[in-house]
Parts: sequence; C-alpha cells; structure tokens
Amino acid sequence: MAELLTLFDLYKAVGEHLAGTRIILKFQQPGRPDADGQLTRLLDNRALIEVIPYRGEDRTLKIFLHELAHIRLHWKDLQAIEPSKALAAAPGTLTPGGDLAKYPTQENQADALADKWLQYANEHLNRNNDAGPLENKLLALLEMTP
Repeated sequence: MAELLTLFDLYKAVGEHLAGTRIILKFQQPGRPDADGQLTRLLDNRALIEVIPYRGEDRTLKIFLHELAHIRLHWKDLQAIEPSKALAAAPGTLTPGGDLAKYPTQENQADALADKWLQYANEHLNRNNDAGPLENKLLALLEMTP
C-alpha cells in the first residue's frame, strides 16, 4: 500500500477495504437533512458515503462504519443513481430511494456490524506510538478480514 498521507486517506482506505468496493467519501451534511450519515449507490458501482462533520472522533467513526456496513449487507437492495447527479447535488438535497419497510431492520443490522468492527478495532489497536487513538483504530481495521 502507498504511504497514507492524511487521516482522510486512511478513512478512504479502510472504507474500500471493509466495503469491498470503491468509495467516494465526503464529510458534509448527508442528503437526508435528518441523517448523520448516508450511503448512495452509484450506477458505476461506486459508493458515495456522506458523514456529517464535527461529531467527534468516536461518533464520526461509528457513523462511517455504519454506512460501510450497509454496503456489505444491503448493497443489492439499493437503487443506483447517476454519479454526476449524486456528486452535483447540494448537501442535504439527495435522498436515494429504497424499500422503507426494510428500513428499521436494515438500520439495526448495520449498527450491529459497525459495532462488531468497532470492537475489533478497540481490541486490535495497532499501538503505533506516533499515531493517535483514531488512527490506531483505523490501522487495526485495515488489518482485519472483513
């Protein structure tokens, strides 16, 4: 792996590792104004993940992992949209379609997988003395088998 230069690079690497697909990551207000995070499936098979910023390191990581869990668990159920439409949408204006009847169950499933990944990260900290707690959790997640 190439040298990771920023925390954003590390998030993106972890996202693609755990999701098993290419991701576009944006720290901004998600498409649904009431959401802390949102996943949008793009027609080119990339995933757009939006995570609301400024929630603190632990909460931001949890939101991020929750959205990644949706990729692992519910990718085939998501309606894909044109990448240019998704990427051009103003924050808080893009609401991808889906089966609302499945929503509570899917959210609980995504929470459970995100919690499992967080537990792994906490139990397998890389313990790199030059890195902070968040970086060490992300490094641990890069080493796990999804």
